[in-house]
Amino acid sequence: MKTAILALGTLSLFLAASATANDLDDAYQRLKDAQTAKDPDAIKKAATETAKLAKAEVTGPKLEGFSDEDWPKRVEFAKGVGATSEYALSTAAAQPGLAPEKVVELMDALLAVNPKSSYIGVATSAYLAALGKMGGADKQIEGATKIVNGSPNEEEALVVLADNLMAKNRADQAYTYASRLVTVMKSKAKPEGYSDEDWNRRKSTLLSRGYYTAGVTGCMRQVWKDCDTNLRAALPLVGNQPGFTGPAYFYLGVANYQISKITTDRTKLQEALKFEQQSAAIAGPMQAQAQQYVTVMQGELRAPVVRR
Repeated sequence: MKTAILALGTLSLFLAASATANDLDDAYQRLKDAQTAKDPDAIKKAATETAKLAKAEVTGPKLEGFSDEDWPKRVEFAKGVGATSEYALSTAAAQPGLAPEKVVELMDALLAVNPKSSYIGVATSAYLAALGKMGGADKQIEGATKIVNGSPNEEEALVVLADNLMAKNRADQAYTYASRLVTVMKSKAKPEGYSDEDWNRRKSTLLSRGYYTAGVTGCMRQVWKDCDTNLRAALPLVGNQPGFTGPAYFYLGVANYQISKITTDRTKLQEALKFEQQSAAIAGPMQAQAQQYVTVMQGELRAPVVRR
């Protein structure tokens, strides 16, 4: 980000000698004016135009009026202008108080300009929230899918996809995105602007969401090992959040109960009972079901073991 913006300070060195090159210079000036005015419509129009012209200079032939020595400098300048166009769209979309439809327009413009832009993450949260207000989960899934198609490691989009797809019982897809979220967050370095404390908190939160969703959808898919492994990893991270801990213990109990049936391992049945008892002690949507499982498992554990 800093490199791209600093590069623009050398604008006066690369004024074009031809009308074609001046198109970019003029468009960039209109973008700066729109940013000063904080006009989202003008920013969208100017940034889109500027990005298109910048790309044409970067990828096209050398323009008339530039020497062989100056042209590489002009190309670097055009790259910086293109990056700043993307930055302008993302920061405009992320402005607090902006109408949801304007947020969506700006972010869609950025995705059209460069679906792999390094600035997409700046406005992802605002974009997905705006889509939720405008069209609910379906719109969020659509927008998040567009983001990860170009930026597959964008964690906010992965969370939205995993959560919404799980809620729609599309367990296979939800599991895929939740697992990707875990992989991303385990290896992602601390971004610029985060303190160690803030980054560790964010990393822990997103890892817990990834593990939790991967675990629950593992049970939905009846892949009991996936459910067990992921929810065990989630529990230390979710803390004392009843909305997560109650269901996590419940599904852990279900997974270990099913594993005990497959393996005839009574220690797994005992562990399953412990998990269901913990779930039954937490008020929430799984509490009644957990108590039913407790009764069933206690009965099975009291029954004599049949040896063959």
